[in-house]
Amino acid sequence: MVIEAKPGIKLLDTMRKVARHIYQRPIVAKHYDKTFVRGVPPEFNRWVYAIAEAYMPINSKIFNVFEGGPGTGMFSIPMIKYIIEFHPNSFYFGIDNSQAMLRVLFSKEDFTTLLATHGDRIAIGFGDLQKKLCFPNSFFKVVILAGVLHCLTDVKATMAELSRVLSKGGYLIIVARTDDATRVQSGGRPIKPDINRTYLAFWTHYYALREAKGLPLDRRCRLVYDLKHIKDEVSDALATSFEHCEDRSFTWRARASFRDMIKAIKYGLSFALGQGISYRDQTKLADEMTRWLYMNSNQIEEIELEYQMEAVIWKKIA
Repeated sequence: MVIEAKPGIKLLDTMRKVARHIYQRPIVAKHYDKTFVRGVPPEFNRWVYAIAEAYMPINSKIFNVFEGGPGTGMFSIPMIKYIIEFHPNSFYFGIDNSQAMLRVLFSKEDFTTLLATHGDRIAIGFGDLQKKLCFPNSFFKVVILAGVLHCLTDVKATMAELSRVLSKGGYLIIVARTDDATRVQSGGRPIKPDINRTYLAFWTHYYALREAKGLPLDRRCRLVYDLKHIKDEVSDALATSFEHCEDRSFTWRARASFRDMIKAIKYGLSFALGQGISYRDQTKLADEMTRWLYMNSNQIEEIELEYQMEAVIWKKIA
């Protein structure tokens, strides 16, 4: 069944039951782009363009693009702009199993402008990436997963289905946040020695509280930030039918507010902070971290952190 939602948008009513995750919560979708771990500078769009230019050359043949989990459009909007500008015969398709995230995407001025002018080349669907996709074999030249792997319950099966719809010679692009700020906020240990000490102490105490309360971290959190783990999982799933092309990184610095971190804890605004945790426990943890901050930070309100996003590109060879 196909439900017409807006001009240029088709919501595929293919999913009656989905594995619940935090991105299906309206409060998470509402604040998704505004959290301290997700804000990106305007230069990010140029980084997306550079990736597109490398693997979707200007004036080349049709490059139909599929994105699993476009969410609020952080990666998909600049990718769609590139397709519209440089590939007049190509199309963008995407599915996401969060209506809340899609509503945010559909409300963005950039996206609604693209729909108004080129809606016949954009199809965004509500559907389950972990079920059989409604596309023929080898339909796409590029498949993108940006910040999605940790939402999957079966990486191997999902990769097999994405491989089916990707043509030989096509590219799989997987994007993840790999900076120490994200690692620490997601329960990992920093790699670099120069991470802000108050930030590290803050999250170390938070996870000590979680452990004391019997609130374990979802094991999939490593797929948020650990590039080696991501490569191992994906390479194992792809077997010998793909070859690794390259990794590309984008790094920037930005101010982060401890007040925003408390808010992220209270509302579970990241996978590590919200997955499998009740709102009651989130509120209690936020209250306790507010007290800790008052006692230990000398009322520091903001700090500067380094952020990094990396794209790993594979080519389908068989």
